[in-house]
Amino acid sequence: MRAKLRRATRPSGRRTQNHMTIPDAAPPPSRGRDVLVEFPQDELIAKWEEFFEEMGYLSKIIAVADRYPEERSLAVAFDELNRFDTDMAIYLLRHPLNVLNAGEEAIRRLVPPGEEAALIHLRVRALPRDRRIPIRDLRAKHLGQYIAVEGLVRKSTEVRPRVTDALFQCLRCSTIIKEPQDGQNFREPLECYEEQGGCKRSASATKFKLLTETSLYLDTQKLEIQESPEGLRGGQEPQRLTLYVEDDLTGRITPGERIVMSGILRSVQKGRPGSKSTLFDIFMDVNSVEKEQVEFEEIEVTEEDARLIREAGSSPDIFRMITASIAPSMYGMHVEKEALALQLFSGVPKTMPDGRRIRGDIHVLMVGDPGVGKSELLSYMSRLSPRGIYATGKSSTAAGLTASAVRDEFGEGRWTLEAGALVLADLGLACLHPQAEVLIDGVPRNVSGLFDETQAVRAIAGGREIEVAPVAANTVSFDPTRACVSQSVIASVIRRRYRGSIARVKLSSGFELRLTPDHIVLDGETFEWKSIQDLRPNARLVAVQRLPPHRTSVYILDIVPDDWIVQPTRDEKEELRAKLHEKFATLAEANRAYGLSRDAFSGRSAIQVSAFRRLLGDLGLYETWKERPFAFGRSRSTERLRVSRITPELAYLLGFICGDGHVSSSDRRSSISIFQSLVHSQYIRRILEMTDTVSSRPWGMHVREMTSMIRDEPTRSSCVHMHRGSNVLAFLYGWLTQDDLANLLRLDDTSVRGFVAGLVDADGCVSIKNSRPHAGSYDSVDLSIMFSPSLRANQRLLYALRRFDVFARIREAIGVLYVQITSRRDAKRLLEAISPYCAKWKPIPAARRLISADHEEMPSRPTMEILRNARPRPWRLLEKGLWSTLHDLSNGNRRPFKRAVSRLTEAIRPYISARDYLRLQSLTGADYALDRIAEVRVEHHDGYVYDLRVPGHDDFLCDGAVVHNCIDEIEKMNPQDRSAIHEAMEQQRISVAKAGITAVLQSRCAVLAAANPKFGRFDEHKYISEQIDLPPALLSRFDIIFSMIDRPQAERDRELAEHILKGHRVGEIARRRETGAATEETQGLEEPYTPYFSPEFLRKFVAYAKRIYPVMTEDAMGIIEKKYLDIRRTGEAAGSSVPITPRQLEAIIRLSEAGARLRLSEAVTADDAERAVRIVEYWMGKVAGEEGRFDIDIIQTGISQSQREQIISIRDIISELAGPEGVADYEDIVRLAQERGIPPAKVDAWLKRWAQEGEIYSPAKNKYKLVERL
Repeated sequence: MRAKLRRATRPSGRRTQNHMTIPDAAPPPSRGRDVLVEFPQDELIAKWEEFFEEMGYLSKIIAVADRYPEERSLAVAFDELNRFDTDMAIYLLRHPLNVLNAGEEAIRRLVPPGEEAALIHLRVRALPRDRRIPIRDLRAKHLGQYIAVEGLVRKSTEVRPRVTDALFQCLRCSTIIKEPQDGQNFREPLECYEEQGGCKRSASATKFKLLTETSLYLDTQKLEIQESPEGLRGGQEPQRLTLYVEDDLTGRITPGERIVMSGILRSVQKGRPGSKSTLFDIFMDVNSVEKEQVEFEEIEVTEEDARLIREAGSSPDIFRMITASIAPSMYGMHVEKEALALQLFSGVPKTMPDGRRIRGDIHVLMVGDPGVGKSELLSYMSRLSPRGIYATGKSSTAAGLTASAVRDEFGEGRWTLEAGALVLADLGLACLHPQAEVLIDGVPRNVSGLFDETQAVRAIAGGREIEVAPVAANTVSFDPTRACVSQSVIASVIRRRYRGSIARVKLSSGFELRLTPDHIVLDGETFEWKSIQDLRPNARLVAVQRLPPHRTSVYILDIVPDDWIVQPTRDEKEELRAKLHEKFATLAEANRAYGLSRDAFSGRSAIQVSAFRRLLGDLGLYETWKERPFAFGRSRSTERLRVSRITPELAYLLGFICGDGHVSSSDRRSSISIFQSLVHSQYIRRILEMTDTVSSRPWGMHVREMTSMIRDEPTRSSCVHMHRGSNVLAFLYGWLTQDDLANLLRLDDTSVRGFVAGLVDADGCVSIKNSRPHAGSYDSVDLSIMFSPSLRANQRLLYALRRFDVFARIREAIGVLYVQITSRRDAKRLLEAISPYCAKWKPIPAARRLISADHEEMPSRPTMEILRNARPRPWRLLEKGLWSTLHDLSNGNRRPFKRAVSRLTEAIRPYISARDYLRLQSLTGADYALDRIAEVRVEHHDGYVYDLRVPGHDDFLCDGAVVHNCIDEIEKMNPQDRSAIHEAMEQQRISVAKAGITAVLQSRCAVLAAANPKFGRFDEHKYISEQIDLPPALLSRFDIIFSMIDRPQAERDRELAEHILKGHRVGEIARRRETGAATEETQGLEEPYTPYFSPEFLRKFVAYAKRIYPVMTEDAMGIIEKKYLDIRRTGEAAGSSVPITPRQLEAIIRLSEAGARLRLSEAVTADDAERAVRIVEYWMGKVAGEEGRFDIDIIQTGISQSQREQIISIRDIISELAGPEGVADYEDIVRLAQERGIPPAKVDAWLKRWAQEGEIYSPAKNKYKLVERL
């Protein structure tokens, strides 16, 4: 009888190969249509033994056994197995577990006996190409089969032991029993098993002790790989796959490596216990790992391609051909394109005998005026490079560019090493859902509505195609440094195709964010930018609480429909006639010009609104006449209001109607009804008062007896029915409430106050209750407004309340939505704002206890860091009862709230720096609030997603919260992010040391970056370090720095305009040709705009050339050496600057090697050297030149030799003028500096800079003193 065996499985439910016996490893294979031959298990073992003997593996098995346990795997090439027995090889692919277990059993039988049984793994590697399945093509048919996948390692967890067989000791009988672990939860024995020699007592009758040191463990590691970016086309998202490696395969792979994994594809059921899903996730059990070492292996170059490449490379005109293939539609920039061509081919990377590695990649920076084509060149080059990416600056953090150690769900709570953009060469573009709302000129609009397809241009970002459309509109931004809100300008809208998950984040305020999981938001705990996928429910986002004021009135003449009529008074018509006589010969001529009737200005005829607006505009009267109250109507009758714009009183009426009224309209007339109980006579009087200021027409009023059910009891009450007909009021109500109150935010602030007052009087409730908890009594305030079942309408009201610094929430009760304000300070602010108009206004009693609302919480981390620096005298705070507050807040024992911290800030002001004091003051301000994440759901989206570019700001307001924007200039990166890529650019590796993880990742890539001057345009009279926000240490890492200046030049401008115009004509003809229409012959016209080599062929050309490693000739070395020494010689005189450094010498060498590669030459010739020298002299003369000489200090230190002399002279002057007190007078400093040739403007600039850097200070006006360093 067969013994009953227990099987060990993985936490995910997978069965572990290493812990299965041969008979139980898999069910006996059944004959299938895809299986040529079936093998019993004993036959498989015999086959493997025969294979090992015939193919020479016996010696390898013995060698592994001798080195066991340091070496525990035997690698077998699949093609050898295929040559030995094709049927067995196919059977391995179909039934891998059976074959691999049989192979390991065969190895155990062939291992010589020893003290320790050698458990050697069998690794089958090098599967044929048809078994290397792209990740996106993995399907159900591959489950359980032996396949290979390739890609980039994106994440890896720590290596940790996982218990496979837990040993327990029964405390009653001392028997040691084994409990296999097969799941995510640790399992203890249910009883002391009799079959293992136990006493058979149940777990309730005995206790078990876990023997941790004698239990059996297996090292495990979890990996995630993604598709390589060079294989993606058409904006495809790289897909990912989770893999598990075990035992000796763990700890050998780091993120960023390109690998081929062979193993068994598995599935695991989705869902939680008790609610299993019919959908399954897939993962791979890895059997073997192969690391890709060939740099451009993935680009296939056929023999025919190689022949064409060699033929092109032998042409003496190859440089012109390659340069003509780079952005031919962009005019000029010949030297720049030549340098970019050399960057594509790069120099030769070298490893010196002492182990030092010298990079071959060439880094290029383009700095210049907006509109010269920097970003277009970047995106074009990313398409030409076999592994090119186009990354954005602000959305690329140090972790995103390089690598980071993080804790996330992937690692199941463990630290995970994650590769960044410079390691993976793949950077995403975070975006918003099309229905996400942003405030545009104060009005909420869907972000998709801002995109104008007719003005869109295509570009590449992160290897994906995007579309960019210009837009000029104002929005709201938030400055985290000063914690304040400001207006900002949107420059462009970006969209791209996206198919994947969208995070739907519901906030406690009632707003909902819908964005891609990688979009960045402002975290309320740290006041730092974080990806939304890194935040969990109950985390807090920074929301804007105080919207900027809006003072522009809405005039009725601006918004009434064009087909309505307007009735000016007789006097107004006389004015118009007089004005028209000045412009037209006769009144009839004027009537014909505007399509008016004969008696339009003489009788009682009305004028169509569209014609009236045009007439006023032509006469220059529109801006003044729209201030007049006119009579408006639909077609015949008109109504004249007493106001020309929406006033607070008119807005009050519209708000009351919105809350407790009814408007009905037909083709001819409109009516308005309001029902109010006689008990509410004060509201009726307020309606009549407001109406009297707006219109001369009275309300019709009738008293009715009405019956309603209250607590299931019929209740009779007297009700006043107020009604009136008014097309104008009905139109204004419809305009204001259309699209769920979208136009409410177009009103000026005073009118919004009136509207909210009307809502509160109609359907609001102001409640003040006295609560008596154990610590004492306090008054609670609750202000609620219930007016619409629409979520969007309630969200628009939240925006309106934030105009008055009021934070409210949307609540739901019995399926009814309402807006609620529970903070005493918010309720008081709102009631004070609407008090001139609101009948329900009541004073809020003074607070007897300091109670704060949740949204008044402050970011805990920056608050705690500042308070920890405070060193106050305890008795000072004890007197004010604030010592315990400081202690708790600085130690993180209490949540910081604005009012408490505000009191504390004033008390500790003498004990903290001015900077910390200002920071605390800003954090206690009311411009922002913290909005809690109530719920996060994931939904699928297939369509466009969007983002905004907001120059000069990092963010904008979207659906109530602050989200990050998208920027593409490298100078916008944070200082820590810039410094993080120094190592990546020079040593071409990324070092990570965090949470016990130490790793070095490869980042062998060239950097092509673009930056705009921070003052808008490039100033040739200022140094480059003064014009872009990049530190000199990062600037010096670039081999080439181009300054691209847009200077008007008549001849060049004419040629540029002609080139652009002809290019548009070529595009228009090509578009017509696509439709099948007949077009003229344009071959000669198209030639200047057509790349000489197609991008596909050029990519293959580069890949082929990169396999060539040219060697420097003596002639080339002589030219480079002579030029380097000649330039260095100019700096030998005393006081001269350093003109050039070895770093520029290495740049010349790299450019020379790239030139040889471009020619497919094995030798670097003199021509290559001269070309490299010419390019370096060209850019240094424009960027690092001063008075006809080179001064590399301009780039490397940011200070030229002449500036250094000025610094020394001015500091000497201050020291000379300093009297006994060490103070120098400003006038004397300027006078002596002029005598030494330093202009006053320079003196002022240096004094200001030193004061900011703390080098000098001013004890009195116009007095300066140097700071003494200890």
